[in-house]
Amino acid sequence: MVTVERKISKKKFFLILVLTSIIFSIGVFIGSKFTSHVIIDIEQSQEALKNQISGINLKNEILKKTDICSLSWDSIWKDKVELGNLVEILEKRLGKEDPKVISLKTDYQLVQVRTWLLLKEIKERCSIPTKIILFFYTNKKDDLKGDHKLSEAQGVVLNAIYQKYGSDVSIFSFDINIKNPAIETLMYIYGITNTPTLVIEDKTYIGFKSIPEIEGYLFGSK
Repeated sequence: MVTVERKISKKKFFLILVLTSIIFSIGVFIGSKFTSHVIIDIEQSQEALKNQISGINLKNEILKKTDICSLSWDSIWKDKVELGNLVEILEKRLGKEDPKVISLKTDYQLVQVRTWLLLKEIKERCSIPTKIILFFYTNKKDDLKGDHKLSEAQGVVLNAIYQKYGSDVSIFSFDINIKNPAIETLMYIYGITNTPTLVIEDKTYIGFKSIPEIEGYLFGSK
């Protein structure tokens, strides 16, 4: 009887091992397919947004910048938000230090710079009421430039601000460790050396800021 029980136990163990291997393989396959799908989505969305902004800039030149106020800012902003969401998904899936993530994130941040420049022009010429926030953060642990956990917390606060005010507040986020002349120029202009740092309506505020503080800077209650 003892011998029979041992044989059954080994069979069960082998079966469990095979099933576990199959389930693991399926998980890896699905994960790989999902990651590839996200990468394709982000590249397509990024290219579409670049083309849209380039087209708008070219249209402005053709019209000698006389028709800029007729542009639909909401549609441009929606594309930027969707692209940002895809970048966040990719960061969670592949890791924030993955070379592919960093490359795509660099392109995304350049799109943000171009979008920000376009918004500033629309705001100045068309008197649209939106307020602009630039958010400089770090993802790196043990970063001498700032605590990544504070940056994450500041991001949560800014998401809450966006959810509350919608298109009345336009938020652009920049990783200070992304090496690019455009981002470095922004950091130089606004004196960005540490994170988290916010630039609200062209004024620089260093350190973590709460929702009431940000609302005060935005709408003058302080």
